[in-house]
Amino acid sequence: MFARSRSVAVLASAGLALAFWPGATWSQGSAPLLYTVSEIHPTFSVFHDPDGDVSVKEFALYRNVVSHHDTLGTPDSMVIVVHPRDLYHFIYQRSGGRHAAETTFGHAWSPDLVSWTVDTLAFAVDTTWWNRRHVWSPSLIDVNGRTYMFYTGVDDHNDQRIGYTSTAVLDTSNTVWDPGRVMVWEAANTAWAVPDPPVYGGETQFRDAYLMNDPEHPGSLLMYYDAHDSADAKLNRGGLAVGVARSDSGSVDAWHDLGYFPKTLESVTGIPQLEGPHVFSVNGTGENWRLMFSNAGSPPGEHGGTTIRFETLAPGSRTPPRATGARRSSSPSTLACPPRSAGAAARRCTSRAPTCSGDSRRGPWAPPASRSRGSSGTGRISRSRRPA
Repeated sequence: MFARSRSVAVLASAGLALAFWPGATWSQGSAPLLYTVSEIHPTFSVFHDPDGDVSVKEFALYRNVVSHHDTLGTPDSMVIVVHPRDLYHFIYQRSGGRHAAETTFGHAWSPDLVSWTVDTLAFAVDTTWWNRRHVWSPSLIDVNGRTYMFYTGVDDHNDQRIGYTSTAVLDTSNTVWDPGRVMVWEAANTAWAVPDPPVYGGETQFRDAYLMNDPEHPGSLLMYYDAHDSADAKLNRGGLAVGVARSDSGSVDAWHDLGYFPKTLESVTGIPQLEGPHVFSVNGTGENWRLMFSNAGSPPGEHGGTTIRFETLAPGSRTPPRATGARRSSSPSTLACPPRSAGAAARRCTSRAPTCSGDSRRGPWAPPASRSRGSSGTGRISRSRRPA
């Protein structure tokens, strides 16, 4: 097994950098809560797990307002005062030290992104078959009045799958996640991801879901994730590519395969272990969408400034990457450099379904025929493994 490098991310201005830090203050109360303060820099802040031996890895940052009720009593009456509480929530995978097994998520909350209260055991593996060994890469989204946490679960055979749990209210230490954990997406559900790839010792690589609302299909969700692809498997080499699925309107359980991005293949990116895809528009405009992904660790010849990369759509694109319609995308760029132009190097995609090898010559986006979620399969996996 190869140890997976600690993830590091920086969000400018009101953002966060994730890192290792030995200093923290322990809670003196009866609840198992800890307290920490962000390390402040001119244009960003750094969040550290309160346990100095634990590293912060994949995370979800979320903001909400929850109504709280205070009771004020007087000799003659009792008054209930309702007031809103505006908090940032930071749910993250804990790794290293005593948590090297990667079995827990921490949940930190803050009113200002500086002072944090942390529940270090907010979520953990349980006896549900598909997430008994590890839990990774949370992603939060509101659907039908509930907050859903999608995440990667790893079973006893090291197989990776994507599923969710949910809560009626994401608050502080009183947050209650549903006891049921639902697996909704795996390699066998797609026409391009490979279950049980021999190059990974038979361990399926299928993880890192990022959820967002589909702006073109109200009520539907888009799920971006990474998986070992048939193009690399056909050549008996390792590599991960970014795939996309869409849910039925109003559902978090019924999903359809929209294919993958050939321009995220290792032959294009040069990244042997692509992870953590995210999609966003420039400055929240709903246009000029970016697909961002990480280079898991810093390979030889690279440094921290090149571990996060993104691809862009043509200027003026009003929808995120999807399966139908013409799109242009750029070659991968590093976060530290301006995006390359979506000019001659970019190819227009087609509506033709890819072959089992996911032929990248068909353009920046290769959509197979839509498929519903199928039956679950078994196999072997490990998020922390490179090809054998």
